[in-house]
Amino acid sequence: MSKSQHNEKAVQEREQEIWKDATKKRDKKGEGSVTSQLEENIIKVEPGLSSLNRQLVVVENNFRLTNLELKLIETLFSLHRKFKTLKSQIDDTLVAEVVGPVTVLETRIKAPNSKEFRGERNAKDVKNFL
Repeated sequence: MSKSQHNEKAVQEREQEIWKDATKKRDKKGEGSVTSQLEENIIKVEPGLSSLNRQLVVVENNFRLTNLELKLIETLFSLHRKFKTLKSQIDDTLVAEVVGPVTVLETRIKAPNSKEFRGERNAKDVKNFL
């Protein structure tokens, strides 16, 4: 049982108790006075007020959700416009194909020069040379 159902049941039980008390008071007095009739009318109106309050809460929550949805839609449209702008800039860049002078510098690595092989070295020196 949800909280709202539990609260509604408690309100109904309280209304029944009030109704019984008002009826007992009227029976003790005889036919009933104007105030007891007003009390009965108030008791009849109170359930409608509690129902109206619950409906008002639902409407307020829906209003808040609607405002959030509107903000979300506005943000999405803004992002969509930015995306279109970026896409058009990319397309313009591709069409222009900016070609400027391209210079490629030759890369040289400075390495120590090895000594010439003179044939007088042993096998270990040859292996190290290679």
